[in-house]
Amino acid sequence: VVGAVLLAVLLRAWNVDLMSIWQDEGLSLYRSALDLSGILGGVIPLGDLMTQDVHPPLYFLILAAWSRLLGDGTWFAKWLSLLASLPAVPLAWALARRTVDVSAARVAAPLVALSPLYLWYSQEIRSYALVVTLGLLAAYLLSRALAPRASDTPRVRVGLLAACGAASAALVWTHYLGFLIVAFEAA
Repeated sequence: VVGAVLLAVLLRAWNVDLMSIWQDEGLSLYRSALDLSGILGGVIPLGDLMTQDVHPPLYFLILAAWSRLLGDGTWFAKWLSLLASLPAVPLAWALARRTVDVSAARVAAPLVALSPLYLWYSQEIRSYALVVTLGLLAAYLLSRALAPRASDTPRVRVGLLAACGAASAALVWTHYLGFLIVAFEAA
């Protein structure tokens, strides 16, 4: 797992700022630079036309805090997505190990680390890397709560369910399609 995470860091950090940003990334930077009511409202003016960003605000709130803390350049903004993508590697390993077996876990972690599509999204100033990580986190916590370890007390199980609920809420508040993962969890 450690090797897969290190590989993911190297692949994602390599030329992280090589590609210029595209329109949606520019909208992410614009929305995150607004005040709190602007970020929560999602209103984007285009000249005299007022448009509505359909994405929930959590990613933009995190990006706003990140930018105010470290700087507002595109390099820093891309690193937020890069860092948000890294926990997906051990989470994929843990979820595969828990729900399938160790052999599946040994395949899952490198697949996430080497995924070209996930590599792309981990270098974009958009919410997609965070969505994958939150989805895997919620699924792992749910699997732990539904099939607890022998040493898990009822209090631990309730804590796991609460943490799953928090991760699921964060997921839905990050991307509007996150409710599909929550619906799958409910089923």
